[in-house]
Amino acid sequence: MVHSITNIQRNMTPVTEKDIEEGLSILAWLIDRHGDAAWPLFERLEKELESRKHRKARIRSRLTDKFG
Repeated sequence: MVHSITNIQRNMTPVTEKDIEEGLSILAWLIDRHGDAAWPLFERLEKELESRKHRKARIRSRLTDKFG
């Protein structure tokens, strides 16, 4: 079983910010039309997107201070 999990992980591509934004758009449409059942997932994706953007900004600010 461990072997099959390793194979799955090896074949997965990283989730991009664009992927998350697309997911948020789809979830917004679903929530608007079908109710709040998907709301926890929407919030989770929003937090993940903000976390990634904040991390990039923090790295950029340090790079421009020292190397820009």
